[in-house]
Amino acid sequence: MERITAADPEGRSLDPVTANIAQLQTLFPDAFAEGKLDFDTLRQLLGDAVDESAEKYGLNWHGKRQARRLALSPTAATLRPCPADSVHWDTTQNLLLEGDNLEILKLLQKSYAGKVKLIYLDPPYNTGKDFIYPDHYQDGIGNYLQLTGQTDATGYKVSTNTDSSGRFHTNWLNMMYPRLKVARDLLREDGVIFVSIDDNEQHHLRAVLDEVFGSDNFLANIAVVPNLAGSSDQFGFAGAHEYCLVYAKVRNEISLGRFPLSSDALSDWQQDELGYYKPERLQRGSLTYSASLNYPIFVGPGDNIEVSDDDKEPAENGPFTAVYPVMSSGNGIWRWSKGRIRENPGDVFAERRKDGGITIYSKQRPQLGDLPSEKPKSVFYKPAYSSRAGGLTLSQFFPERDIFSYPKALELMKDFVRVGAAEPDAIILDFFAGSGTTAHAALDLNKEDGGKRRYILVQLPEPLDPAKSAQRIAANFCDAIGKPRNLAELIKERLRRAGRKLLDDITPPPPPPPPPHPP
Repeated sequence: MERITAADPEGRSLDPVTANIAQLQTLFPDAFAEGKLDFDTLRQLLGDAVDESAEKYGLNWHGKRQARRLALSPTAATLRPCPADSVHWDTTQNLLLEGDNLEILKLLQKSYAGKVKLIYLDPPYNTGKDFIYPDHYQDGIGNYLQLTGQTDATGYKVSTNTDSSGRFHTNWLNMMYPRLKVARDLLREDGVIFVSIDDNEQHHLRAVLDEVFGSDNFLANIAVVPNLAGSSDQFGFAGAHEYCLVYAKVRNEISLGRFPLSSDALSDWQQDELGYYKPERLQRGSLTYSASLNYPIFVGPGDNIEVSDDDKEPAENGPFTAVYPVMSSGNGIWRWSKGRIRENPGDVFAERRKDGGITIYSKQRPQLGDLPSEKPKSVFYKPAYSSRAGGLTLSQFFPERDIFSYPKALELMKDFVRVGAAEPDAIILDFFAGSGTTAHAALDLNKEDGGKRRYILVQLPEPLDPAKSAQRIAANFCDAIGKPRNLAELIKERLRRAGRKLLDDITPPPPPPPPPHPP
């Protein structure tokens, strides 16, 4: 094997600046003189398309120019293979890359520029507790070396970006901007990016994505609802959702996937002029008995329904049959009041039974997320989207609880992949891998539909400190399996275990041997 040094062309990433200049020179050769770009000539050639005013619309912050320069600078970092940590090294086409994600994104440009169908990101939300990237962005590989303890921290701040910092939002933007700039070049023309975020930086993130991808390529701001009851108190509001911003690389090129509906997906639903409903008995038990809800419902000719204030049979349009909510276990009541029945006359109906009796039904209209739909909606809601559901998935592979903090739910990630990477051979990139759910979702979906989607995960080896209660279980687990105490090692182990389980599910165990013949 030939040794490659930093001076060799193979030892450096692509140089985006040189590539940009070459494209400009192809488009506007007369704007170059002696190999240099003449901006005055270029302005003349572009005419009114150039905005030369001092005041411009957009998001600006301290360090933006340096962040843009950082995105355009090449890297001399290299990737070192680790066959010992891998499964099916010779045949797998999936990648888990450990290191600073900006440096790795630059390295991926040589092999994966224009090839990725879906990028999913769950970056630090900048809550003041989850930001582990340094504040000094002079050298991306320096971030990695410091965070892994390979160099000292002199002159650098490697800590949480607290909300008391004078540049609380600036630090986060300087981290995100160059990574999004480089990531865009990896997308196919029909590629899409999904970025999860909460209220802390949602408005800033959208402005940055508008700039990097173009506001015309905005597709959706999905509200992801893991818990309708609300899981956090947000100054008088129960916080029940997060966001996922979706952008296309080229809007006119994309085709999003649909959710598959089985033949019986709508079998429980019926339809009327107002839409779908499920018939549900209007009667309920007596545990919460209320005398005001124990009244007769009068069923007249044509099974029309009426209620009266004095509980007497209506004098007109008769004759009527009075139906009371009496149950064998005691007094029964209706779920709806008289007023609600009057306000929704089309949503209550009578059904005559074979024994001559009458059952009163209400039409239960679909609530958020109840009704299956092929086309993805701008609200994603399922109980299976909760972090508790994510933890239950992990419990299949890890008997230890709370290995990961707030893991993304597998079902949510599978739905994102269904929409953004529907085709079976798509490449999926996640460079804030977190708990590795994106890769697990790709594997699980491949098992379901026979696809061959490939994933590329990137994760900084964030150290795990057993002295911190939130990291103690994870750090002790790394000790138990003989691995370094960092988040990347946990992801590797999750994918190894998930892969084994998926193979076991696909490959049935061999049949038991036949019983021995009697002598």
